[in-house]
Amino acid sequence: MEKVMDYSSSNLTNSCVNNAFVQTIYNGNGFSTQLKLSETDLETFRTMIRMQWLYRLQLLAPKEINQFDKIGIERYHELSHLIDHAKAWPKTSRVLPKEAVAIVRKMDFFNQLEMEFGDILIADEERLGWENVYWRLVRPGNADFGSFHTENWFVQLGYYGTEINDLTREKVKIWISIHSTPGKNGLMIVPNSHHRTDWKWHVEERNGQKKNRLLTKM
Repeated sequence: MEKVMDYSSSNLTNSCVNNAFVQTIYNGNGFSTQLKLSETDLETFRTMIRMQWLYRLQLLAPKEINQFDKIGIERYHELSHLIDHAKAWPKTSRVLPKEAVAIVRKMDFFNQLEMEFGDILIADEERLGWENVYWRLVRPGNADFGSFHTENWFVQLGYYGTEINDLTREKVKIWISIHSTPGKNGLMIVPNSHHRTDWKWHVEERNGQKKNRLLTKM
């Protein structure tokens, strides 16, 4: 399972633009794995997500909630057949509440981000009235994950909220692995792909949403 702070929008001061960390991203592979959560912050994320996950299941499947509670989110896929998974988890059901965002902003990890990038504004993608920090629930052996894409394609499709139109801010996407098995799952990134301009893609309708599909061979 992954957690996304998406789309983080940050003001890059001149000093930040020139620092080694930012240059590694912009002039290097296009990403960095330098920063990470402390064990305390990771456990806080896991607790907040588990609470929201269980509450959603309590509404959807009250008779099975005890089973989900015992097995935990890490093994959710073993019981996901008990509900309609495709309809159970719209993005709005996975956006952490405003109070959780306040907790995230006090984490050492977030303080490190602002030291590197400057003041950070987290986009209200779903227009809920607060900054959107959300999580994804991906089952092994299922097509719950997205296909290869660039974030700019989603921008062109009108995602990410009004903050994306603020040209005075740089846009940064942050992915955090909450529960994963190293070498078997997680986020895949194509190094240096942010420098390419020859991508070919088109739009498909999936589950009532516009999605992009890569046509260029990798």
